[in-house]
Amino acid sequence: MLATGHLPVRAVGAGGPQTVHMTTYQGEATVIVNAVEYEVTADLRVETEHVGFIAGGMRQTVEGLRSWGGTLTVQGPDAAWSISDADMARLRLPDGREGEFLVSAGDFSTGPLVITGSGAAPF
Repeated sequence: MLATGHLPVRAVGAGGPQTVHMTTYQGEATVIVNAVEYEVTADLRVETEHVGFIAGGMRQTVEGLRSWGGTLTVQGPDAAWSISDADMARLRLPDGREGEFLVSAGDFSTGPLVITGSGAAPF
């Protein structure tokens, strides 16, 4: 199953009100570590921060940082350990797009694993 969308979220930061726009992917994916492929279920998102400010009496916004990440549900402790132990892993979506990521948290013996993307999101 594939679900994508844009979700605006309001937040308040040190620089004033911010809106974060997210794009999501939920579905099957393949993780590649040292030429070994692991089937996973991914729940991913891209977040783009938009910072609001007042200039010349008018409200304006600028696009801020963009990041991607989420969770991976893995099939068994061997896969969870191999993926979480990798210095860098690749995530491949069914359409062939790929992105690199690091495991940043999670249950390293069974998953789910929390990942932080590196570079452009593959979705």
